Amino acid sequence: MTISDLVTAWEDAYQKYGEPNEDFVAVTRDVANAWRALGKDNELPWWLAAAVCTAVEAFEHQAEDWESHAQAATRRFTPHELLVGKLRTDEADQARPTPCDTCAAVVDNAS
Repeated sequence: MTISDLVTAWEDAYQKYGEPNEDFVAVTRDVANAWRALGKDNELPWWLAAAVCTAVEAFEHQAEDWESHAQAATRRFTPHELLVGKLRTDEADQARPTPCDTCAAVVDNAS
């Protein structure tokens, strides 16, 4: 790819990043990849290469953060966990905890 192609890909990635999108994780990774492609130019001054590397790391971190939020949003919680504030893990899906007496009373009163 020419530098012009790389800049166009970078601009396209940023344009999608600024628009509402259902798959924000993929869009954010596209921006990181666009930065990464620009950073492969061996003729960049050291300070510009460092800035590009920082941008890649920032967008990769943001994509990971959004991905973990998306995964957490799809987890199921028991009423006990919601009241006590404990998140379920995949292992906990096998054996659901029994609510404590206080939590059971709150849930029963809410029904």
